[in-house]
Amino acid sequence: MATHSVEDSHVTQLVRAVISDWRNAVNAGDIDRILRIAADDLEMMPPGQSALVGAEAHDFLRGFVSQFTADLKPFTNEEVIVCGAWAFQRYSYELTLTPKMGGEPITERGDGIHMFRRDESGSWRLSKDIFTSLASAPAET
Repeated sequence: MATHSVEDSHVTQLVRAVISDWRNAVNAGDIDRILRIAADDLEMMPPGQSALVGAEAHDFLRGFVSQFTADLKPFTNEEVIVCGAWAFQRYSYELTLTPKMGGEPITERGDGIHMFRRDESGSWRLSKDIFTSLASAPAET
């Protein structure tokens, strides 16, 4: 049976705080806070697109924030594992995007993996963001 030290628990709490800050920043549309959490070499793998790395990933996030108001619900089906300077979050999500230029909100559900890396200053930064989008069931009438 694996044992966990108090230090492991403390580090996991720090990672969970960064995960919460990420979700809050997305919901607030706070691109500066989002980019402070994102690593400079962030790699994103959104559904139906090629991988985006570094400046491309940051531009994707800027475009997302400029085009939509987001309502990212708390993550479910979540598991957080810390291993040295890396932390892994497996999650399910529900995200409602409302176009800022008008139009109907779009709700997306899916699963993903976030990989966080501790940088030289000791801060946890989002290094990899890999996520799927599941087809939503039609609304009941």
